[in-house]
Amino acid sequence: MLKEPGRLRALRQLFSESSGATYTRHGEVQTPALLLMGSRDPDFKDPQQETRTLAKRLPHATVQIIEGAGHHLHVEEAEVVGQSILAFFATISQKAVGI
Repeated sequence: MLKEPGRLRALRQLFSESSGATYTRHGEVQTPALLLMGSRDPDFKDPQQETRTLAKRLPHATVQIIEGAGHHLHVEEAEVVGQSILAFFATISQKAVGI
C-alpha cells in the first residue's frame, strides 16, 4: 500500500513525530489506555524501564509486561494479549457505570 499516493509520506511523518512532539503530549491523554510490552522486546534495552517511563507520561495508563514475548507480542502470545485487552475493557466498563 505504500505505493499509493501519500502513503509513504504519511508513514515518514508518523515515524518522525513518534520520538519528539508526540511524547511531550502524552500527559494530555485523559482516557484510559492499555500499554502492553513484551519482556524480551528487542527494540528496547530495558522493556521494564520503558514501561515505567511510559506510565509516568500517561497518567491514566495501565501497564502490563507480557513475559517471554518480544516486539510482536500480539502474535507471540495472542491468548495472553487477548485476555489482557478483555480484562482492561471490563475494568473501564465497570468504572464507566460506577461499579
